[in-house]
Amino acid sequence: MTCRFDKLFTVLLIALFVASCADSLQGDKNTQSSSGAVAEVPESPDDGTAHKHITLKVLHESGFETVSILFERTLDSAGPRVAELRLSLSPDLTFVSAQAGSALSESGKELIAQAEDGGVVRLVAVSASSVAEIGSGVLATVKVQRRGSGPSTAELLLETPLFAPAEANEGLLVDGKVTF
Repeated sequence: MTCRFDKLFTVLLIALFVASCADSLQGDKNTQSSSGAVAEVPESPDDGTAHKHITLKVLHESGFETVSILFERTLDSAGPRVAELRLSLSPDLTFVSAQAGSALSESGKELIAQAEDGGVVRLVAVSASSVAEIGSGVLATVKVQRRGSGPSTAELLLETPLFAPAEANEGLLVDGKVTF
């Protein structure tokens, strides 16, 4: 019964996240490419406006690669309270595990990682008790295993807004692809 309640609660939290992002589905030009897939890196605003930035970095461990998702934001910008990230992995990579990074831990969020079809890993950062904004730092680390020696890629998909509330996506710059 407890497991069933946990699943129902998770589904409810995700539904609330999706509902809160519905207004943003019109497509913020800073977070969505014209194809709806992975965004190009926009120029950083030079006009003093507040902005946020997501980048991917890869660390090589024995037999594994770790993709870190880094988040930076200015203190005067609207911060996210919930995040849903989808990381697409090239066919030669297999998802092993994911861990919440310092930015999520410090804001009291938990990370739910779910492997989807087509080499996509869905990462949802939520909390049943914390409405604190997510600050700068590592959002998540995703451990993958590589098969073969050719170049591999990991890229953030930007088909939907990454953060809730919707204002947290404003001014978001995404460097969402890494080849290693």
